This record gives sequence, structure tokens and C-alpha cells, in this order.
Amino acid sequence: MGEKFIQLGNIKTKNNYKKSRYQTRFKNKKYRDMENLRIIPLGGCEEVGRNMTVFEYKKDIVILDMGLQFPEEDMPGVDYVIPNIEYLKGKERNIEGVIFSHGHLDHIGAAPILLKKLGNPLIIGRPLTIEMIKHRQADILITSKTKYTLDLLLSLFSR
Repeated sequence: MGEKFIQLGNIKTKNNYKKSRYQTRFKNKKYRDMENLRIIPLGGCEEVGRNMTVFEYKKDIVILDMGLQFPEEDMPGVDYVIPNIEYLKGKERNIEGVIFSHGHLDHIGAAPILLKKLGNPLIIGRPLTIEMIKHRQADILITSKTKYTLDLLLSLFSR
């Protein structure tokens, strides 16, 4: 990890050389050992849908929303688009929880898929939002069982 800098404005040094405000190094040990908060958007930037943001401080991770995006016209055969969670692989144990801001599909739509992939972390939200997530999980479960049953029946009858 590189050296940390503090934003102080222009100051004069011993040689009357002005350092820019981004070049003043932390002298105080308290600030030198301070960790940074990382904010990593995994979707939802400059687009409608697929909202997901990771807040990481030291080893603790909190996630805000797990939305989906509906496909564009040039994506035939795609049902929906979900955020890429490659960044979180291997960090599943560090996830403290997932906060859902509200119940729109662009904020909760990918929850049934991603919560399972991330080891079912604690979810936080308003009661209506939580109930909508539960309902969405039930829909996904029923749909996947129906699809599995249909695939099984088709394979039996296609012999």
C-alpha cells in the first residue's frame, strides 16, 4: 500500500517551495495508519438498472442493492442482466450484510441469484422491500423447478 496524503491546501516548506495540496504527506501516525473506505460500483453507473455498490472498509464489506437490468433490443435471448460479482469472489465471509434501498427490480431483481452465490448474507431493508425479495425468491425457485421438470419431461419424450 502506498503512502497516504492529506488534502491541506498549498503550504510552504523550509525552502519556500510550495507543495500542492495533494502532495502533503501524513506526518501524524494516527492518520498514517488510517484505512480507506473503498466504494466500488458493480453496476448501475450511467445506466438504468443493475444497481449494486460495494462499500469496503478494512476487511468488512457492506453491499447496497442487487438489481437487474432488462436487455436492450440488441440482446436477443437474454432475459435479464445482473451485476458482475467477480470482485467479491473469495471475500464472501467478509460480507457483513446487504442493504436494499427499495423494492424496484433495478434494486432487488438479482437478489435471489446473487444472495445464494454470496453465501446468503444478512439482508437489511424496510419490511415491504424484504417481503418483495422473499416473493421474488419464491418466484425464481418455482420457475427453476418448473424449467427443470419441463427439461426432464422433454428429455424423456424425445427418446
